[in-house]
Amino acid sequence: QRRRHPDHPLRGRLRTALALIGVAVGIASVTTMISLGEIAKSRLRAEFASLGTDILAIEASGRDSRGMALPDATRLAEEVPSIVTAAPRITSGGPLTYAGKRMGHATLQGSRRRSPA
Repeated sequence: QRRRHPDHPLRGRLRTALALIGVAVGIASVTTMISLGEIAKSRLRAEFASLGTDILAIEASGRDSRGMALPDATRLAEEVPSIVTAAPRITSGGPLTYAGKRMGHATLQGSRRRSPA
C-alpha cells in the first residue's frame, strides 16, 4: 500500500512561480515574434523603395493557370488604395537564334499602360 506524504508548504508556491515564469516566457516569445515580423516588413519596404520602382507584377501560376483577367486586376486596383493603376501584361518566350545558331532563350514582355480613371 502506498503512503501519501503531505504536500510540502513550498510546493504550491513553486508551482505558482513556475506557472508565472511560463506565462512571462510565452508573452515575451509572442512579442519578439511580432517585433521580428514588423522589422522584416519595414526592411522589405525599404528594399523595395531602394530599387527605385513602384511597379509590382502579380502573376497567377499553377498547372491550369490562365493568369489574372483584366477585370479582376482592375477591381483589385479599385479595392486596394495603394494600387494606383492596373495594366495587362503579356509574356512570351522561345529560343534565341542568330545566323542559324542557337544563342540562348529570350523572353518578350509587352504592356499597354492604362490611365487612371
